[in-house]
Amino acid sequence: MSDDRLRFVPVVAAVGAFMAFLSAALVIWAHGLEPPMDDFQAYWDAGHHIGFGDSLYQPTGEFRYAPWFAWLWAPFTALPESTVRVGWYLLLLGASASVLLPMVRFGLAGWCAAGVMSVFFVDGAATGNVSPLMAAALFHALPNRVGPAAIAACASLKAVAIVLVIVYVGRREWASAAVTVALTAALVAPMLLYDVSGFAVAPMPTTYGLGTTPVLWGGLALIALGVAYRLSRTRFAWLAASLASLAASPHLFLHYFALIAPGLVEPPPPGRPVVPLIHRTGHRSLQPD
Repeated sequence: MSDDRLRFVPVVAAVGAFMAFLSAALVIWAHGLEPPMDDFQAYWDAGHHIGFGDSLYQPTGEFRYAPWFAWLWAPFTALPESTVRVGWYLLLLGASASVLLPMVRFGLAGWCAAGVMSVFFVDGAATGNVSPLMAAALFHALPNRVGPAAIAACASLKAVAIVLVIVYVGRREWASAAVTVALTAALVAPMLLYDVSGFAVAPMPTTYGLGTTPVLWGGLALIALGVAYRLSRTRFAWLAASLASLAASPHLFLHYFALIAPGLVEPPPPGRPVVPLIHRTGHRSLQPD
């Protein structure tokens, strides 16, 4: 490609990033501080069920998380619902900002990545889903020793997050892998204290996801898992694992793609600084050195 054509690449990328940010901003502007937040209602109701001794896992299948998440919500149900709704929305937006703002420090590539990811984060905040908070926890924890705890907490909310342990397995970091699995089991085990006959296991009807075609879904998930294992010793490790976790999900919503964000930060070998996939080079690109 000629130099003249290459000069248009940053312009096209910048326009794409701007349009993504604009679409996210329009969602916030359209809904203000009171978006639909359908998932908020499921969490709020689960907190009520805990407080009043009702069945946590209702036949409607709205709550599909480990009990500890409902336990956290139970005390807040003593407050006005509207106040908690706004507070939860602001928390999700704050978590989103904690991931997106660090990205923009890395030039055009960072702005483009943040622009695309902003759509997924804002969609999660608008629906009140916990995905932005999960993505933020993983984004900040994976480069550190608390990575196993963060993966376990997320896996107890959305089971497919356990796929991230493939990075520890591929690197032969057996202690981290074992701690991740053990903590996940400890967080999920209290489900046995409840009647789980109403727990919904069928995939949700969505436009995305292959859960309704098990053979194709399983095949794609296995391929993605194999690729993540092969890349576990490269700087693409967490990105490949994040994509594999999405491939393993039987149903996908737009906000699920926020979970790709943690893959943009690669934990370094001991004694070396973190090297993000989005980093400063002579041309500020997303590609590794």
